[in-house]
Amino acid sequence: MRFVRFLVVALCAAGCGGGSPLSPGVDASGVAGAVSGAAGAVATGTAGAATGTAGAATGAAGAAGAATGTAGAAAGVAGSTGMTLPAINTGCGKPLPATQIPTAVGMPTGFTHFMVTATGATLAGPAPTKAGPRTFWVRVPVDYDPNHRYRVVYIGQGCGGYNVANTATLQLFSASQGGTEEAIYVALDIPTDMANQDCYDNRDGPGSQEWEAFELFHTLVDATYCVDNDNVFVAGYSTGGTLADQWGCYFAGDGSRPWNGAPGGNPPGTTVAPRRFAPQYHIRGQAADSGIDPDNNPPCNGPVAAFWLHDLQDTNPYASVHDIALPRVLKMNGCFSATPSPWHEDVMGKGVCVKYRDCPAAFPVVFCTTSGGGHSDQHPLFIPGVTLFFDEASAP
Repeated sequence: MRFVRFLVVALCAAGCGGGSPLSPGVDASGVAGAVSGAAGAVATGTAGAATGTAGAATGAAGAAGAATGTAGAAAGVAGSTGMTLPAINTGCGKPLPATQIPTAVGMPTGFTHFMVTATGATLAGPAPTKAGPRTFWVRVPVDYDPNHRYRVVYIGQGCGGYNVANTATLQLFSASQGGTEEAIYVALDIPTDMANQDCYDNRDGPGSQEWEAFELFHTLVDATYCVDNDNVFVAGYSTGGTLADQWGCYFAGDGSRPWNGAPGGNPPGTTVAPRRFAPQYHIRGQAADSGIDPDNNPPCNGPVAAFWLHDLQDTNPYASVHDIALPRVLKMNGCFSATPSPWHEDVMGKGVCVKYRDCPAAFPVVFCTTSGGGHSDQHPLFIPGVTLFFDEASAP
């Protein structure tokens, strides 16, 4: 096994990541830093882009963004209860909003800031203290084509820092670090309501605000950009990695079977209610970097491609993902043999990563183990590893 050594970063309690955001060391002066102009959640439709671009099939009205330059949405993002959700778009014919910040290759200067308004809806019932604004940043390829459907990757940061996810999340777009520019990246800001200190809402299980958040985020992204809804992924470091485990469980599935049963799904032919949040969307794959698996997740909803990178000395316990999350996903994906084989030793190092056999080709499972890195993002391994994995797991 190759031993990878990085600085150990202090960790707060379970689900809470590193105390400070990553510092990529690049000039972020061109990044939009103003408060976004997207309207709040309503029950009538999805957000349109600032240019008046057509929304999803239900028809979302476009509207000019606020003076900050972020795309707004006069109709607002679809709410979480009692509304008719839009059909998934075909991913074609969506020019960029007029307020999109130009992308600079290899740098986070193409991120544009958006805001949605959460209603406080959760799987456990209304949580008024969790209502309010949630913000995120969207970066597109420099050669964005309005008639090409793009992979979408949501990226979660470590704990600490608000409205800084554009520079605090892993630079999965950086080709020089092993990433790829050819995707739409959505960097997720930490919620400001302190539901889990200054981390994502990882502790409250069914009462988490992150279920509604994904619905609000992706409804707006889907209405504004050219999205391949069969290739939506989530990745993150520390509390962001825990978020990847959360979303990879609840929003899993192949898009045609929004299961609401135990890990492994319900038997074929079983009639179940669709997921309460974002039933028309699904996460194809997750990638967790030094996160944990929450012990109170709601039932998972189907198979998911899954990648983990975790250090044996991580203060987020190694066993929380290797002994809990990994067996759950193997069962959920129908991987009947737990026998692994080496995976991309040419890139990841000898003995670092294994891929589990007998998993469906569409839903591979890879686990990478390091020693000596402690609680650090290990981006020289994570960025190329995730890029290879998402390429492998992407639907045609």
